[in-house]
Amino acid sequence: MNISTLMKLYIFVLMLLLTLEYSAYAHSLTNETDDMFVSVSVDEIVKTQHFHGESITISGSALTNHGIVIVIQGPLLKYRIWKKKEKYGIWIKTAAQDIGAFPSFLQIISSADIANFVSSDEREQLHLDINKLAYIKLSDEKKQEYIDNFYLMQIQNGLYASNSKGIEAVHKKIFKTKIFLPENIRVGEYKVTAYRFSNGKLVQSTSTQFFLSQGPLNREIYRTSTEKPLYYCSIAVLFALTAGSLAGYIFRNSR
Repeated sequence: MNISTLMKLYIFVLMLLLTLEYSAYAHSLTNETDDMFVSVSVDEIVKTQHFHGESITISGSALTNHGIVIVIQGPLLKYRIWKKKEKYGIWIKTAAQDIGAFPSFLQIISSADIANFVSSDEREQLHLDINKLAYIKLSDEKKQEYIDNFYLMQIQNGLYASNSKGIEAVHKKIFKTKIFLPENIRVGEYKVTAYRFSNGKLVQSTSTQFFLSQGPLNREIYRTSTEKPLYYCSIAVLFALTAGSLAGYIFRNSR
């Protein structure tokens, strides 16, 4: 092998290494610019006695604003569902069923009909179908009936909802949406997860959270009423008697 051939081989290997290095660098830049981001307009909402619901804005960015799904999930709570039966013109509780833990609040918002850009397997795995929200399908048909009724009740109370056209495209890479938190919402941590799908498959996701808390006085009253109900009732009765006596005294002395 002569010197000319060696030089050509050396140049070829050098160019190949440079090409591979440039490709890796370009790939890293692409990944960096393709990162998904989501944020909420508030970090914390204080639920006072004057709270009648509040709207918040969720915004984010991705490689594209197409194929976006945003899920807002409230704290998990264990639920017991009571079955009522009418007897002698009065509705009474006849049976109860513990159905397990479910989100106290759930909204699923997408840039289009989810069925059009998310595969059925992905929808089932990520629980993205508001009409089939049961986390597991039970062989016990009786318990499944309670769960189905629970979902209907949550939807009627405004705690579960879906919106297939709720995401607004601000820019080709920026999106936002607004949701309303009803006054019957529970306090706790709320998780916001944004997904991006391509060809029916999940390609990106990111999440953040915000908090719904009670003011110091409301929090103490709520804690006492739930943890010490007998003590709470005693204080409430004592306060009512004191207020009534004070009002009577003021009324008598003002005549």
